[in-house]
Amino acid sequence: YCDVPLCIDCLGYDPQTCGCASTLQREYRGTINTTLSGNACIRWNDFNYTEVDILFAGLNENYCRNPDGDDLVWCYVNEDVGWEYCDVPLCIDCLGYDPQTCGCASTLQREYRGTINTTLSGNACIRWNDFNYTEVDILFAGLNENYCRNPDGDDLVWCYVNEDVGWEYCDVPLC
Repeated sequence: YCDVPLCIDCLGYDPQTCGCASTLQREYRGTINTTLSGNACIRWNDFNYTEVDILFAGLNENYCRNPDGDDLVWCYVNEDVGWEYCDVPLCIDCLGYDPQTCGCASTLQREYRGTINTTLSGNACIRWNDFNYTEVDILFAGLNENYCRNPDGDDLVWCYVNEDVGWEYCDVPLC
């Protein structure tokens, strides 16, 4: 096997500091080694990965990685917890990026952190904490207040409206 780097089509790409949304952060090779909840990662060589896996996925030391194409980079914590996601920044791969005013099409607007809180049909959004999201979901996806977000990788940002309607997409501009 050859250690051929991935071709990354992502502006702002720097595998030492961020991971691209379009690749599920698989190319990240930085040194972050704690999870979103603050737990320390344990070494990858304590698990049954092949030499090819270790080389291709960069499973060195106890750094956060995404060897299996999960939603985000992660690491093993301990036998009781198993694994957890890590807080590795996304490399933003769109021009005119400003998470307070717009969302990138390439990331399905997942990085949007503005204050729009009405849907395309004009309905008001209700607060995210009225639903069963974990602390990690709330932190990573920015589920604060009643602002439009995309915590699940849907086509666009959205929010909950009420029990009758459920949820609707929001009118957040593309960057």
